[in-house]
Amino acid sequence: MAPEIQRESPSRQVARFIRQEITDGRLKPGDKAPTVRAVMETYQVAYATAHRAIKVLQAEGYLTPRPGRSGGNFVTSEEERSLSAADHADKATRTGLIYPEGQYATITDTGITGAPELVAAGLGLETGDEVIFRKRVRFTANDRPSAASVSWFPASLAEVAPKLLERERIRAGTFAYVARLTGREVTGGEEQVWAMAADEGVAAQLQIEPGTPVVASRIWLVDAAGDPIEFGESYTPGRLSGRWGSMAQE
Repeated sequence: MAPEIQRESPSRQVARFIRQEITDGRLKPGDKAPTVRAVMETYQVAYATAHRAIKVLQAEGYLTPRPGRSGGNFVTSEEERSLSAADHADKATRTGLIYPEGQYATITDTGITGAPELVAAGLGLETGDEVIFRKRVRFTANDRPSAASVSWFPASLAEVAPKLLERERIRAGTFAYVARLTGREVTGGEEQVWAMAADEGVAAQLQIEPGTPVVASRIWLVDAAGDPIEFGESYTPGRLSGRWGSMAQE
């Protein structure tokens, strides 16, 4: 039975179903992805919807096209792309693991500070209100930096979720940790993604030259009431053709 396709943004919903197949390992690196016609039949959608879904996955780095008679779209490896923050949240919720096997993160800094305007807006606070920050660098199995990120939380969580201020990994992810201790469940979110040149701070964390292209993202994770649980920013090496977009998470 085909998954139910909602009326809003069907191409992004189809892309999300296929992306889940990739992140869960049912479609492996190097596998040939379903053709547009196969996507049409599997999800019972029009050609234009299936075509756009494939284009979304190409833009996000999950599929790469190869020309020629034996060509098509092929699944990329973890070395070729990095999971977005939204994908990490989705996978961790379903599997209890925040990173693929062999990858790991180092917590580089934590603390409490006044919220910058953007962070305050993301968390529904006033600029300057106290917030917890938690910075990390993610590494591949080959010990290469693959992403630099920072998560932000209201400072009111410091007592109920003290591990947010410790430089130790929270294996299931910060959002899952907060949700468990507060009784709130991550039920959705939004992500903004764009391309930029790495500034000196990002370049130092990723061990790349300043000005190198990176994919930047911001993510809002919310509970059933629509209240923010976490606001985050991340940077990964690579190109995204200057795309800016938003992706709703179910």
